Amino acid sequence: MESNNKRKIKIGWKRSLIFTLALALILGVPLSNMESKAQAATFDKINKITSHSLYWNSWDNASAFMLTMDSGKTYGVQRYQNVAESPVGARNVQMQNGYTPPGAKTLVSYINESDDFYVDTVLVETGVKDYVRGYRTIFILKKDGSVTALGNGSSGELGIGYKQSKSIPTEVVDPDTGEPITGIEKIFFLGGLIPVQTIQIMKVCFWYQKIKCIL
Repeated sequence: MESNNKRKIKIGWKRSLIFTLALALILGVPLSNMESKAQAATFDKINKITSHSLYWNSWDNASAFMLTMDSGKTYGVQRYQNVAESPVGARNVQMQNGYTPPGAKTLVSYINESDDFYVDTVLVETGVKDYVRGYRTIFILKKDGSVTALGNGSSGELGIGYKQSKSIPTEVVDPDTGEPITGIEKIFFLGGLIPVQTIQIMKVCFWYQKIKCIL
């Protein structure tokens, strides 16, 4: 009786295997595809790695890396911060040590496909063509040719017509007339860091009929 049961188990197992093989041959389904879908993984190739030096103070500095992926995404990896991700299609993606608006937890900034400027997940400005980030300031070139700025302006660094820091974008004025600056086609940032004294020297230049600089 026991041997008959063992024989039935063997026959049942073989029939199951034969049925599975036959089904795979008929339907053309690879047996490897019968594994659990939960085991599958998605991979993205790194196309470019860019290194940036971030100076924190006179005795310590850190590095940040921008990883440009095959999918179009960009990841910012920094020593003291979590990994930050920009959306697919983002442009002018930067990992810059400097001023970050309230609520931003990482230093990654970018312009998305809708021309919105973000620092981390914080929406800073809309209708943006380009931007530059300094050690303590951010200047934003808008699609209408105007420029806004935010950050530290206690010494007049923002070029808004008076000495005051701003946490929201504020119109930059023409140094000659005091009126909001218009007709800007390109914005540049020229700056350097003196290693020993860690003094940031900034000069922001706007292409406006001639080159005008805000020191």
